[in-house]
This record gives sequence, C-alpha cells and structure tokens, in this order.
Amino acid sequence: MEPNKLIILIGMLAISWITYSQCPTNFGTNATVTAADSPCSVTGNPVRQGFALGTQSLTIEVDATLTINGDFEVYDNLIIYGTLIVNGDVSVFSAGSAYVAEGGTFQINGDYDNGGLVFSGDTGVDGNMTVTGTFTNNSTGSVDVGDNATMQFGDFQDNGGTLSAPEGEEGCENGGCCGGGCASLPIQLLSFSATEWNGNALLEWKTGSEIDNDHFEIQKATFSNPTFSTIGMIEGNGTTTDTQHYSFVDEDFREDSYYRLVQYDFDGQNENFKMKTLIKSLSANELEDIHIYPNPSPGNITISGAAFTSYQIFDHTGKLLWAENQTIPQLAQQNINQILETRRGTFFLIFYNKNQVFEKRIIKQ
Repeated sequence: MEPNKLIILIGMLAISWITYSQCPTNFGTNATVTAADSPCSVTGNPVRQGFALGTQSLTIEVDATLTINGDFEVYDNLIIYGTLIVNGDVSVFSAGSAYVAEGGTFQINGDYDNGGLVFSGDTGVDGNMTVTGTFTNNSTGSVDVGDNATMQFGDFQDNGGTLSAPEGEEGCENGGCCGGGCASLPIQLLSFSATEWNGNALLEWKTGSEIDNDHFEIQKATFSNPTFSTIGMIEGNGTTTDTQHYSFVDEDFREDSYYRLVQYDFDGQNENFKMKTLIKSLSANELEDIHIYPNPSPGNITISGAAFTSYQIFDHTGKLLWAENQTIPQLAQQNINQILETRRGTFFLIFYNKNQVFEKRIIKQ
C-alpha cells in the first residue's frame, strides 16, 4: 500500500533536532532511517513529513528506530519496516499514506486521525500498530488491517471512513484490537484509569480477551521514591474471550503517584502496560511548587517539589527543544540534563499537572 500522490504545499515549520546519531535531517524530501544508525530521535511542534513539492517518502528500515517527540503529520508516504514511536498525536491527511509492514511497529502515545476535511488519508497495517488514545477514521479516511496484523487502540471513533479487517468493522470498533494477530495477544487491554476516590487511589482496567493470564501486579512510584515497586496483585482469568473488569485501591495515596500494570502468564512471562499519573488533590494554600537547583548551574540540575504529568524545554528565542508526556520525574530530570548538557544560556522549563502550570527559568553557565 504505497500509492503515488502529488501535493503542492508551501512552507515548512522549523524542526529542532536533538542529535543522538546520524539521522535524516529533512522530512520534506525522501528520507530513510537506516538500521546502521543507532536509534534516532527528533523533536518538533509538529514534525511534518512530505510537506514540500512532489511526492516524498519516509522509510524506517528493518531493525531501525525513530522516535518523534511531539505531534506528527503525514502528507505523503510513510513506510515502516522497523519501529516508529510518536510521543504525541498523529494525523494522516492531504492524500497521505501510512503503512506498517509485517514485522514493523508503529507506537502512537496519543491520538491518531486518519483522513482530513477534504483530502484523504490511508492507513495500512500488516505489522503491529498501537494507539494509546483515540483512533479516529474520518470520512475521507481508509484503513486496511491484514490477516496477521494487530491494531490496538484506547478507543475507536468512526466518522464515516472505510475500514477493512479480517473480523470486519465491528471487531475493530468494539474490541480494542483488530487484525488477524489479535487472537495471539496474551492480553487485550481496553482501558486503564487512575482516579482519586475518598482520599485513596482507585485503579480500574478492562480487558477484551486473555490467554494464560495468571495475574496482574500493580506497581507504583512517587516523586520522593521514583523507583517502581509492587504494591498489590490481582489474579487473572486464565484464558477467556469475555470482557473482564478489574480494580485495585491504593490506600497509601499520600502524594502524587505513578502507577503501571505488569501482567504475568502462567509460564512467568510478563508484559508492562502504559503508565498512569495521579495528582493528589490539594487546597489552594496546599499546592506545592517545583524547585530547580542550583540555578544558575554550571552542570546538572536537580528537580524537587510537586509532581507533573508532562514538560517542555524552550531556549531563549522560544524554540521548543524537547517535550515529553507521562514520565516519572527521575527520568525527566535525566533527559533535561542530557539535552542541556552542552548548551549554555537561558532556558525555560514548563511543567504541567492537573492543578497548575509551573514556568521556570534556568541559566546554564
């Protein structure tokens, strides 16, 4: 599924690169991420593929990995034989095409829009595709899921687009996973939520099917203790094709916390599922601040205080250098120090949680 297209678009939004290896530097023209490179990472707001004259292709080769930090827009051809991870939303429109080949992996840690208001968007999956948010198939969109593929999503929104899958449209819309390979997944996780309930943390999750599911471990980390540790265990339902509902209450919810599920098969194999952040409700006079020190700093900085769900880094001109969602503070601190390690000057860090936005200025000497 690699159709030829012609689209004339003018303009290109600048992309700021965090260079970890020799990777493509221009997605406006034909570009390839090769297996010879170490994993590539790029940041943009958004990153745009094929936003130039003619028909362009971005190809991720077998065993190659590209991570995009920010939203991603596909205008021409995206072909994935290796791994593409997008830490943001994805839009395929303006006659754009995204194809995941057999053995390829497309991980979207946000929402996925297929098709635009006028021009079409095509998505083909013969490998593995996961959308943690909502997959929206607009009226101009078409989706083709292969016999051995897996396409998982948090929710599916049908806005009039066409869809072809081995089990038909109903399986995609209601099952949380569609494609011939879904039956081999040990767990189809349909939803996972963390909410505050009577001062405790209530975790709830739902599965669409299970194969040899022995149990779930519930793991937790906090700002003051950023290492994940197991706080509880819930038995699974073995093998079943019925929807199963699970819940767990953390009565030791004293501060902002991060929760994740680990599922274990009967033979001991396990799988980590996506993390959820839960911010402790506080009154206006109890709200904490985020502290960064030393500031100015000749080297690494330390972050303490309130927890956060996402953050962004800008330079003094307002250019976005990095953005990240759903990460524990310890990893955020490591990434911030890595990105700013060789940089000097004034930078702005923006942290977000459900109660506040923290804007911090730091000076790297």
